[in-house]
Amino acid sequence: VTDFANGIEFLLSAVIYVNADGVLNDNKYEYTQNGYPFFRELYTIIYSYEKERPRKYKPDLTAFQTGPED
Repeated sequence: VTDFANGIEFLLSAVIYVNADGVLNDNKYEYTQNGYPFFRELYTIIYSYEKERPRKYKPDLTAFQTGPED
């Protein structure tokens, strides 16, 4: 995640199991019910923390900007 306006950058990785019926390879997984809401909440918590966290050094994100709209 890179927020150029607020000088925030972080990498977030997580794995969760979203198979309520326990049968693998049946294309029945609870992504929208469990997976996406979990990751949305996790992102919101981490982003909020990073936005308020005091930084000793401000990150230089210029190498990641692709245009003036970033």
